[in-house]
Amino acid sequence: MDALRDIVESVKPYLCSEEGAIACVGTELRRDDVAGLEVCRNLESVEGLKGKLILCPYGLENCLEDIIRRGVKKLLVIDAALPIGGEGGEYIITALDNVSSNYLATTHNIPVPMIVRYLRLRGVARDVTLLGIVARDLRFGEGVTEEVRKTIDEVVEGIKEAYMECTQ
Repeated sequence: MDALRDIVESVKPYLCSEEGAIACVGTELRRDDVAGLEVCRNLESVEGLKGKLILCPYGLENCLEDIIRRGVKKLLVIDAALPIGGEGGEYIITALDNVSSNYLATTHNIPVPMIVRYLRLRGVARDVTLLGIVARDLRFGEGVTEEVRKTIDEVVEGIKEAYMECTQ
């Protein structure tokens, strides 16, 4: 399966569900760490899709109230991932249940599985998938690297295509 189709099929369950949402996580201060936020920003202009987007600057923990208030049962989290063995610009898609209970190679300090356990105690986030965009440069500064920009564009295109398939 090609990369674009892989993204489309992975995100469709979250876009097609009434109880689905996309949480985009990131920070402007560490170059490629902004990847998740950039995905949402590029999707905000898609008619009907904006209501599925949740911006989470600086970490998933900063949008817990919004996720709970919306009653999100199917949550797709898009965030920068640490470059382990890759060169940056790749993406990984994994169900939360495939991630170690205490570790996920995202760029944030509070482990995502811990935050999701809290959300599940509140009756939301029953189905969580992580789409990590592998960072190439996490130094202090602004602007994403060319490799990560290409991946952001590919993820945005995949989400748009998936949303169109949901609404047809």
